[in-house]
Amino acid sequence: GVGTPLLFLHGFLEESTIWQDIIPSFISDHQCILVDLPGHGFSRLENAQITLHEIALALHSLAQKIEIEKRQISVMVAIFQ
Repeated sequence: GVGTPLLFLHGFLEESTIWQDIIPSFISDHQCILVDLPGHGFSRLENAQITLHEIALALHSLAQKIEIEKRQISVMVAIFQ
């Protein structure tokens, strides 16, 4: 898509595929970015134990790699029980 980047984050023990049904609602107006957090989905776990701080660093690194600035991004977060 084009437009404002929209970063989709899943909850603990989930993966980015939880967003597959909602993406069509946003794709025409947003650049949709689906992320598997470290150790989830298709993302490898580099460390046997990972902290929230390390997850935040990984997300920050991703934003830098794809050249997205804080003021340009919106985040969708889901936690399903």
